[in-house]
Amino acid sequence: MDILESTAVRFPGTSAIDDGDRVLSYRALMAEIEALGTRLRAHGIGVGDRVGVRVPSGTAELYVAILAVLSVGAAYVPVDVDDPDERAEVVWAEAEVSVVIGDSGRLEDRAALPGERAGWPRPQDDAWIIFTSGSTGTPKGVAVTHRSAAAFVDAEARVFLRGNPLGPGDRVLAGLSVAFDASCEEMWLAWRHGACLVPAARALVKGGAEFGDWMGERGISVVSTVPTLAALWTADQLRGVRLLILGGEACPPELATRLAATCPEVWNTYGPTEATVVASAARLTGTDPVRIGLPLPGWELAVTDPRGRLVDWGDVGELVISGVGTARYLDRGKDAEKFVSLPLLGWPRAYRTGDLVRADPEGLSYLGRTDSQVKIRGYRVELSEIESVMLRMPGISQAVVNTHQARLGSVELVGYYACGPGRTIDQRQVHRQLRALLPAHMVPAYLQELASIPTMTSGKVDRKALPPPTGRVTASPSSTTATSSTSPPSSATEAALADVLAEVLDLEQVPVDGHFFEDLGANSVLMAHFCGQVRRRGQLPSVSMRDIYLHPTIRSLAREIGSRADVVPALGDVGPGWEPDAEAAGRVSQARYVLCGVVQAGLLVVMALVGALVVEAGARWIGPAVTGLTAAPGFAAMLAVYVRAVEAVSVAFCALAVLPIVLKWLLIGRWREREIQIWSWGYIRFWAVKTVVRAGPLAMFSGSPLFVLYLRALGAKIGRGSVYFPRAVPLCTDLLTIGAGTVVRRGCSMTGYRAEAGVIRTGRITLGDDVVVGDATLVDIGTRIGDGGQLGHSSSLHTARAVGSVVRRSRCSSC
Repeated sequence: MDILESTAVRFPGTSAIDDGDRVLSYRALMAEIEALGTRLRAHGIGVGDRVGVRVPSGTAELYVAILAVLSVGAAYVPVDVDDPDERAEVVWAEAEVSVVIGDSGRLEDRAALPGERAGWPRPQDDAWIIFTSGSTGTPKGVAVTHRSAAAFVDAEARVFLRGNPLGPGDRVLAGLSVAFDASCEEMWLAWRHGACLVPAARALVKGGAEFGDWMGERGISVVSTVPTLAALWTADQLRGVRLLILGGEACPPELATRLAATCPEVWNTYGPTEATVVASAARLTGTDPVRIGLPLPGWELAVTDPRGRLVDWGDVGELVISGVGTARYLDRGKDAEKFVSLPLLGWPRAYRTGDLVRADPEGLSYLGRTDSQVKIRGYRVELSEIESVMLRMPGISQAVVNTHQARLGSVELVGYYACGPGRTIDQRQVHRQLRALLPAHMVPAYLQELASIPTMTSGKVDRKALPPPTGRVTASPSSTTATSSTSPPSSATEAALADVLAEVLDLEQVPVDGHFFEDLGANSVLMAHFCGQVRRRGQLPSVSMRDIYLHPTIRSLAREIGSRADVVPALGDVGPGWEPDAEAAGRVSQARYVLCGVVQAGLLVVMALVGALVVEAGARWIGPAVTGLTAAPGFAAMLAVYVRAVEAVSVAFCALAVLPIVLKWLLIGRWREREIQIWSWGYIRFWAVKTVVRAGPLAMFSGSPLFVLYLRALGAKIGRGSVYFPRAVPLCTDLLTIGAGTVVRRGCSMTGYRAEAGVIRTGRITLGDDVVVGDATLVDIGTRIGDGGQLGHSSSLHTARAVGSVVRRSRCSSC
């Protein structure tokens, strides 16, 4: 908390948390922490206690709860809201939690407390306890002290962005579960430097490519994530990210190369929960091998053989970690087993990671595990924990869990089992039970029955002899096609969607009425891949993750996107004799139409009054100089009038220049992709902002650096060295992205909206680096021009259905 309090003193009015619903400054954040901390103290919570936190993700409330626990000297114990209640109970009991903070700040007492114990925690007291998968079937708690936590925060500040440090202008994504230790990195990357933490709900983060768009809209500049999620984002979506930190799982070389070419600074990090989040880091260049790097300042790494001796450079051994980040297990027996002393190195306490690495003076390289532990979407998973849960199921006599990589970078779990003599089981029932007992990332995507589990001569399971999985858990427990008892596709759209989904899920066919998650065993990452495949094939309208959750079968999804097929063409793209359909435009009452006109007239009167007040203020300023003309020498009098006049004009210019920016942020905030019904209140705000923005004096500086600053103040993202000569000032500036070195010549129409039947539709326009857009051109919403692309003079680039045009190093023909 010392770190946060220091930041709050330096930047009291700076945004500390922005969850989309509210923005808390550092001053306001400290006030909310104090309010909840007072309630905790009233419950007897103090130094040495443990407090559970189970608050919905993506909310400022979650992070206020965590900080309030730290503020009273207790340790927080986080559990995901989505995790099964049974697992939460195991965590609370193992950690001996006294109180649980729930939704809306609700406090649930779990143990009798001796009364308030005021004071400040010592460096050796616990700051947080995070649970990881356990080999015995029970999750194991890892306690991290304030000393280790503070050392971690300071160490990363010395490693990342040394040339251009983080600061109040940065916005740090908080997209990881707080039950995952890497969430601590997100929080303190922001609060150590006075940046703003931007929480995102877990369901939103799993949206894949769509979430990449969300990051751009929210102005995210710093991201810490797992490679599985980073692989779903495009270069355009990462354009505003200046620091990207990868961790939690191995990063494929192909992905490392792509990301290093996209973001200014990309790091691959490594660190178990037992070593306080991150122990080593390596900068990714795109040309060097992917390494886990060298230790953070204060951490010590060694590579040892089975006897605990150091291996030679170039050899492979087990990674052992010591230093300031060394944590401990709540289970003393497990702690004694995994934390050892290394007398040869003078280390009284070191953590045996079980990870195999190659010793290299330029940075360690990760090679695998010495046991059955795996990483699934960044989470450490002990396969034996899942096996022990499967063995509890009636009818299962043997069980073993292994991994399967259906596609590059996507690791799935496979549950193999054998039934007792004469016994059969319902796979769907087993799958439902596993979902009720385990977190989502630990539930096998595949269940496969074997006559017996293959073993080696030693009696241990022979994992290499396990067959490849033949099908996911689907609506049909015995079929890999999952089509029994279901009707075939009834339309071309259903057939096309089913083909794509079958490919993504590694099935021969999928039922058109099978639930994606409950019947077909899909997860959010796989469905994000599905959305991307539909988008890339270009034969169907785009599918979003929101569509997936609202319409979770092929049949309902096909019906939904089929309703979008007949979109009204864009203005300027219509043929002779076209008229908007009256039903599509919607009916507008005469009263509503008149009311809209009255409001517009009123806004014009207000604008005129503001102008009159500015003129009057200028006259009063000049008045004293004019009055003194008779008493002052002629030259001095004229000079005084001239100076006063210049001052008045300058004040008026500044006031009128700032007015459009202020009005835009007050009335609109950030522009979003949406439809605005004509003559509605939203339309009035749209019209008012459009009028003021285009009438502002800075609009006259088209093509100048001042004009670029004006657009940036209005929310546009414009790279360095770009020159812009628009036909009219673009309106939906938050949806406009222009890369570095791009030239938009005179007369280009790139407004960010278009009028259709009864609505104003706003949309995104993205221009890459070094793009040239010619004179008298039209760039429609939903358009993306790649790096080096060119749009010829008197040309247009538009999308009748707003699905997004892409230009990459090509010249469009003139229209």
